[in-house]
Amino acid sequence: MRSRIALLLVAAFAVTSTTGCKRIAEKIIKDKISEASDGGVTFNNDGTVTVKGNETGSSSGSSTTTTSNFGTGAKLPDGWPSDIPAYPGGKVKSASTSGSDRSQTMSAQQETGDAPDAILKFYADKITAAGYKQSTTSESKTDFGVTKSVSFQKGKYGADGSVYLSVSPGFMDKSKNNISLSITSFKK
Repeated sequence: MRSRIALLLVAAFAVTSTTGCKRIAEKIIKDKISEASDGGVTFNNDGTVTVKGNETGSSSGSSTTTTSNFGTGAKLPDGWPSDIPAYPGGKVKSASTSGSDRSQTMSAQQETGDAPDAILKFYADKITAAGYKQSTTSESKTDFGVTKSVSFQKGKYGADGSVYLSVSPGFMDKSKNNISLSITSFKK
């Protein structure tokens, strides 16, 4: 279900930013995303698209609510921790919040022209100052370049939360780097 919604979001962004028939495309895409997400879709005046959805289906029967925004006016989700800020000079490309009765995850994708090592150092300093400890690192090579990822945990075995950070080369613009940041907190 989530992958179907994600594909529709990508299609929505591509079509609404490139076609002259924006209102028709928005209507068609809005209807399709609404069918897939059991929620609502809003094309906002600031250039963002907001998708709200509910999903039930885990073995425990708990439901998940997701709110996403992307586009030219995308911003960090409400409630984003102030001690882990947006990257200075970076541009938020998309953001989402997903939560259940047990946890909440906030994610943001940003873009910057800064070097990967500078981005990783900035966030490692901020995240560890917020009480997280680095748990894993990885590096993978693709045709587009090297992606570096770091995971952090708070509390014993991450019981109080986790942060996942990934920095990858720009897909369309090789002079940019993409930052993917995901913060999960658990409800007590």
